[in-house]
Amino acid sequence: MPIAMAMLRKKAGGVNITPRTALNRVTNVLPASASATASYGLLNTGVLQLHGAGGVSGEWMTSGAVADYDVRFTATSGTTPSGVTYGTWLNLATSRVPSLTANRASGAGVGVTTVTGTITVEIRATGSGVVLDTESITITAEAELVL
Repeated sequence: MPIAMAMLRKKAGGVNITPRTALNRVTNVLPASASATASYGLLNTGVLQLHGAGGVSGEWMTSGAVADYDVRFTATSGTTPSGVTYGTWLNLATSRVPSLTANRASGAGVGVTTVTGTITVEIRATGSGVVLDTESITITAEAELVL
């Protein structure tokens, strides 16, 4: 059963879990605080959705059933995103959405707080266990306070 994300490129085997970067930047004026969340979501509807990257989305699966695929996340550098279990295969019948949040408190003053984490995302066919695609994904959240 071929799956494709058809966002930027296609790989052999029809699997594509790009784009590779999710970025969200929120700017607030003092004395408020700022909070920004960025995420990379493989949804159980077959949609890939990036929060904080201009609402980018596309299909990661174009045929078959989401339950036919598993995903494994591995934290590789920076801050480990929350919202998923790492190092184990998770079935995609449930949405999987790793995310990072950056917070800039008003007491911290003017400036930017940046939180970045890089993860490896693998998708495999549930039945055969064959890995269909592997990508390195960077998630960055930036919260800025200005005068």
